[in-house]
Amino acid sequence: MAEAGPKRVLIDNHLGPYGPHTLAQVDPAAQMAALAEIGTDSVLLQAKCHWGHAYYATAVGKRHPALDFDLIAAQTEAARGQGIVPALYYSVRWDEHAYREHADWRSHDADGDPQPGPHTRWRWLCLNSPYRDYTYAMLDELLANYDFSRLFLDIVHYRMLCYCEHCRAAWQEYFGEPLPEAPAPPAGTRSRTGRRWAARGPRRRFTVEQRARLFEFGNHVVDTYLAGVKERIQASGKGVSLVHNAFWPYTHDDILFGESDATGANFFQPAQQTYRLQALAKGRPVVIAFCWDRVMYAGVSESQLTFQAASALAAGADATLIWGAPDTRTGFFGAPVLNKVATTFEKIGPLAEERAKATAYADVGLLFSERQIALGNVPVEAGFSRDTAGAYKYLAEQHFPFRLVCDDVLEPEDLSGLRALIIAHPGDLRPESIGIVREFAEQGGRVLLTGANNLQRDLGIILADRKDHRGRRQDGWFVHAPEAWQIPDWELACSLGHWPLRNFPGFGELAYSLKPIVEPHGEVWDSHGTRWGTETGMPAVVYGRMGAGQIAYCNHEPFAEYLVRGARAFGRLALRILMFIGYAANLRVQGAPNVEAAYTKDGNVLKVFLVNCPVTRPLGQGSGRGPRAGAWVDVPEAVPLADVTIKSALTIESASAASGEAVHVRRQGKHTFVTLSRLSETDVVSMEIAE
Repeated sequence: MAEAGPKRVLIDNHLGPYGPHTLAQVDPAAQMAALAEIGTDSVLLQAKCHWGHAYYATAVGKRHPALDFDLIAAQTEAARGQGIVPALYYSVRWDEHAYREHADWRSHDADGDPQPGPHTRWRWLCLNSPYRDYTYAMLDELLANYDFSRLFLDIVHYRMLCYCEHCRAAWQEYFGEPLPEAPAPPAGTRSRTGRRWAARGPRRRFTVEQRARLFEFGNHVVDTYLAGVKERIQASGKGVSLVHNAFWPYTHDDILFGESDATGANFFQPAQQTYRLQALAKGRPVVIAFCWDRVMYAGVSESQLTFQAASALAAGADATLIWGAPDTRTGFFGAPVLNKVATTFEKIGPLAEERAKATAYADVGLLFSERQIALGNVPVEAGFSRDTAGAYKYLAEQHFPFRLVCDDVLEPEDLSGLRALIIAHPGDLRPESIGIVREFAEQGGRVLLTGANNLQRDLGIILADRKDHRGRRQDGWFVHAPEAWQIPDWELACSLGHWPLRNFPGFGELAYSLKPIVEPHGEVWDSHGTRWGTETGMPAVVYGRMGAGQIAYCNHEPFAEYLVRGARAFGRLALRILMFIGYAANLRVQGAPNVEAAYTKDGNVLKVFLVNCPVTRPLGQGSGRGPRAGAWVDVPEAVPLADVTIKSALTIESASAASGEAVHVRRQGKHTFVTLSRLSETDVVSMEIAE
């Protein structure tokens, strides 16, 4: 079956036995005709929903009680007739029918109680139970009887440890020892927010080693399940692509999929999800999904939906998938929703076509770790460690040509073409990654490293500890670097306080506690309770040479402060460190932090893809705070921007905009400035580099 284009739709039918009106007016032919009219390339159809209802003729599962015909057969036939590529959706670990019918298939917590998920409406089934074979049998039916391009498996992850008898046996077989049980906290234990744990009881605490094993076991469960699905696809002889939602592992996926909800405060997420999955995909396609009705089905504006889809496509996503809950009577969308999606598809069409022909350009990388997040070893924000999330926000707002690289799958070629690499406290790295980073630096790369991890220790940098006024130990307050390392030669105010330095023979000794001065406003960031006026000339950053390259180290987490506190000084500090060790971006959009910018380069043609966010993304607005934190924001349209300027260290001979807006090119000193006169929602600026 032909590969689908970038404009895709999911009819998200999760329909319970609501009454006689449910699916009473369903019309597959009319549905597909309507989707074709708005320019849909592919449709994802619900084969089995969270209720456990099948929407096809199944001899294994339970067909939806409102259906007296094979809806999937009718929909797939109608889709092909309209030139739309059909794909099938199957809900895995959420199946309310199977949950109610089979108590021994349920996922249990350590106390033997059924495990509620983060969404209390749906309850979890265990993939180590006979339920696995039940799902395999239904998937065999679909592969044997229907013609579709992709099999989408939803709710496959294993992030909550199950203590059912099947998991206990599987753990025993895998590790050769019983499943560990962390002791429950005493009765009345409170959470960090001071509230008592309710239905789930107090949280059980595992050691670092136990968490690592839990992570390994969860990946093993999902990996073996997906391997079984892949075997069935191959046995069917059909060219069906496999994709699952969500999280690790992606060993058997042909396509990587991510959800992005930009409603609320996280307007970085569409591009962020794209870059993250590209780092994991290793060349496989990436699809990003958006919901048109995310918050209480109130809907989002066309401008916001356009921003989500366009920013993901500009970042390099192969397709966008727009989804939402349909009307229960028709099992389909009403005219207002179709009009909204049609407008979005019309706006993103030219950008998607242009981006598909281009090759991404980046000269700085940002490293993240999936494993350390899953293990809970670092503070988390927006799916990254907090410092990494802050670094992402800084690079995105300052429009650096960057890409993400992942420690868990890092290979030397992932750093190819990069001039600098930022490692912003992602937690400990794999030993293989440490070797790759060292090689990158030795070959001339520039590295900025923050926080405490095994790479810092491998470089010979020691973090001493101190005690606060209550006698509690606090790590990392002073840096002891090898004497070969040096102090950057810029003025930087630091706070030493009254804590004594410790002497380590053979090591240079440097104060830790950082306090840069914000210019020109005279603002002061007061670090860790130390007082203004106690500053010294001792900097908080050290740097050293490694082969042809340089590494700078800061044991503070400056990007986290940039993210959480809105401390602009920390962003400027990071930029100064990068410039000091020899990195300055060759290409960067100036100002306009609410604009997403993505760069491509093919031969002597540079392209800058610009997407105007419908709201301003202010400093201090954490990139992980969504609508449930009370930050719901929506506007009917994006405000056009005048004179968006691109600064290039390369000589630009000519430039033009896909929109036809005027573009001005001027040379000043060593740089070329290319100015787009007006940016409405999206545009692509093409620039020809001089030979």
